[in-house]
Amino acid sequence: MLILQRLLPWFLFGTAVLLPLPAAQITSVKAKTVEINIWPEYDQPAVLVIYNIELAESVSLPAQVTLRIPSAAQKPYSVTYMEQANSAPNPLSHRLYLEENWLRLVFTTPSRYLRIEFYDPRLNTKQPQRFYSYEWPADFAAERVVLRIQEPAGAMRMQLPRRFGEGVKGSDGLTYYSADVGATDVGDSFTLSLAYERDNTQPSFSEQNVQSNAPISASTPGRFNIRSALPWLLSTLGILFLVSAIILFLLRSVTQPQPIVPRSTIPSAANPDQAHCPTCGRRASPTDHYCRACGTRLRS
Repeated sequence: MLILQRLLPWFLFGTAVLLPLPAAQITSVKAKTVEINIWPEYDQPAVLVIYNIELAESVSLPAQVTLRIPSAAQKPYSVTYMEQANSAPNPLSHRLYLEENWLRLVFTTPSRYLRIEFYDPRLNTKQPQRFYSYEWPADFAAERVVLRIQEPAGAMRMQLPRRFGEGVKGSDGLTYYSADVGATDVGDSFTLSLAYERDNTQPSFSEQNVQSNAPISASTPGRFNIRSALPWLLSTLGILFLVSAIILFLLRSVTQPQPIVPRSTIPSAANPDQAHCPTCGRRASPTDHYCRACGTRLRS
């Protein structure tokens, strides 16, 4: 019973986000520009959709924004705002409400610059022929809407509406198609269908090649030149050789063995006048002139 009491608030919270959003809570805003980026198979076997939105100057901040995304996406990948158009994104807390085939995203922004990203899995990559249909829900008015389509790496026979025209290759090596939709009002939704052929499921992101902005030469900054570094290398080797020779000489001088003095020639510290027979080695007294054992003369 105690466990149920603790889990009940979390259960109620989880079910609340799936309820339809009351119309009274929806605040209509207006956008100056909406850039819709559609990138099929960019880094997943799905379609990455990116909204770059700039709210109109007439919108009072902070502003509540509501925007629908396909329910197949399950949740947005990121909901962020930027202080300026090209500044770093900051995360925004948001709520989700289930509406038939849509998820209504509701959040409050302190800035006019927004970015929303989500992955749409409604792309069949099991066949070489790929089809995708995108719908702009037009939850708010926009002075200008721009569509940008990224062609997957290795795709062939890309089919788009005539308004897109010829593609332009970007700095990442991928081809991009653009179309200016113009102004749209609330409820002016439209659908975009595209098709292409592709014989693999490798993401475009992993197939991009790193390219240099300028030709690489011997004078390129950061490039290693063995000729210019050769004098420094030789000088360093010479210094290391000299230091090693000095250390080796000092070690040899310290560890050189001393000559061993025979034990019989070392005088006794206790009695320096005491002598031994040079023939038999017997100890003799200071007054002895001949060895008492063998008769050898001890002193002249």
